[in-house]
Amino acid sequence: DRDWDLSPMRLVMNAGEVVVASAARRFLHALAPFGLPQDVMHPGWGMSETCSVVTDTVLAPEAPGHDEAFVSCGLPYPGFAMRVVDDQD
Repeated sequence: DRDWDLSPMRLVMNAGEVVVASAARRFLHALAPFGLPQDVMHPGWGMSETCSVVTDTVLAPEAPGHDEAFVSCGLPYPGFAMRVVDDQD
């Protein structure tokens, strides 16, 4: 039996691997009884080579009856630019 108060938490960064919406929401729901706010999960993307986060956003609420294949990781922070390329670019 645990007596945690997670209500002061304001941000849980979810980055470094593929962000799976259902797993992120299960995490939030599992810790809700301990006061974890349900809007603290921030999927993000960064560059491990520079130890920086480049994007993040709040995990969107679950859409009823919607199975998500992708999770938004937000827009680039000010001062960053991103470009998706292939082997020819």
